[in-house]
Amino acid sequence: MENLPATVATATTDWKNCQPSELGKTLSDLFDNNEKYVAVELTHIGEFGKTESDLIFFNAIKSSNIKGVGFRPYASREGSLYVLFNTGSLYEYMLVPVKLYLDLTAAESKGKFINSQIKPNYGVEKVC
Repeated sequence: MENLPATVATATTDWKNCQPSELGKTLSDLFDNNEKYVAVELTHIGEFGKTESDLIFFNAIKSSNIKGVGFRPYASREGSLYVLFNTGSLYEYMLVPVKLYLDLTAAESKGKFINSQIKPNYGVEKVC
C-alpha cells in the first residue's frame, strides 16, 4: 500500500468562523504546500456548549475554483461533502451519497460536476 503524503492539522476551536488554527494557518493555507491529502480535525462548540470534533480527510483538487474536497460519512451510505473553494470559503453539502463523492474525485471537471450534480440536489450550509 502506498504511503500517502499528508498534512495533519487542527483547525480552530470555532471552525465555523474560519479563523487561523493554533498553527497560525487557515484551512485554505494547508493546501498551499502542494500536499495531495490533508487531514483536519474540525472542532466546534456543539449543543449545550460541548466541544465536538470531526476528523475529515480532504483531497487537494487541481481546479480553477476548488482547492479541496472532503467527506465525513454518516452511519448510512451518505455523509457531508465539504468543498473548499480557492477563495477560502468552505461549504458543507449534506446527505451526499459516498458514491457521488467518489464520482466527484474522479470527474474531469470538478466544478462542472459540483454545479450539475451536487448544488441542485443537496442541502448546503456555508461553513465559513
